[in-house]
Amino acid sequence: MRVVIVTLITTIFVLVFSIFSVYILDSTATEMLNVLNEIDRAINDRHWESALNQANILKEQWQKNHLIWTILLDHSVIDNIQLSIAHIKAFIISQDYAQVKAEIAGLYLFLKDIPENEKLTIRNVF
Repeated sequence: MRVVIVTLITTIFVLVFSIFSVYILDSTATEMLNVLNEIDRAINDRHWESALNQANILKEQWQKNHLIWTILLDHSVIDNIQLSIAHIKAFIISQDYAQVKAEIAGLYLFLKDIPENEKLTIRNVF
């Protein structure tokens, strides 16, 4: 009987942690996606200074979320996000429209997919 109770409690803990971690990833990714959209709008309008300000905000948000994401995700994912943010900022500074648009598109897809890929679903388990 004791083994059943411990197993049940452990299972419930894992499920709650999984739901909570996906919620955290989803909410923080959404915040960063909103800033990324602002960067994209500024780039489309060729407002490079505004885009750089938004890129700095994105970097600050990333630094705030970095610790939690490091705990929840594979380190290669973390490295890819950091590299992409650095590329976006560098391309904005050099005013390279095509490169920054490509990097924004890549980071956008990456941030959208992370919470979805971390959800506890049959598709993700198998």
